[in-house]
Formats: sequence, C-alpha cells, structure tokens
Amino acid sequence: MEPTPIFNGLTRDVTIGGLPTMYIVILLMMTMFPLVILQSIVITVVVAGIGYPALRAVVSYDPKMITVFITATQTTSLKLGSLNEKGFTYRA
Repeated sequence: MEPTPIFNGLTRDVTIGGLPTMYIVILLMMTMFPLVILQSIVITVVVAGIGYPALRAVVSYDPKMITVFITATQTTSLKLGSLNEKGFTYRA
C-alpha cells in the first residue's frame, strides 16, 4: 500500500517553526537555562542560534530520534551489573 498525501499529512507530527514539539521543548530548555542561571540575553541568543540549526539537522536526518531514545530508556530496565569499573553501561 502506497501512502497518499492525505495520509502523510494527517499522520505527521505537529511542527512549530519546522521542529516537532519535543524538539521545541528541548530548544526552549537549552535557551532558558542560560537565561535563568547566567541572566545573559546574549548567551541565550547564541545558544538559540546554534541550537535551532543543529536540531533542524537532526530532524532532517530522523524526526523520531528523540521519541525512540525516550521510549528505549523508559522501557529498558537497568541491570544490577550495569555499573562496572569502566563506567556506566546501558544494555537492552
């Protein structure tokens, strides 16, 4: 079955400024932390200016990357032997 434009339009993620909503939340967190902690609008603008194109590049590569990462970390249980002498290892 070949997807039609109507099916593609109805099933795609909601975007704001070309970024899905989860990416917008991450961009807002990246820009608000420097504003609140350092109280510098210049650093906030620089972080937003670098973060937005970086997140657009991630979205153009794979728009569901963050959703897959969040789902994988929530559903995969940690093992007791996950913390070894080399550092923290996370296995499925």
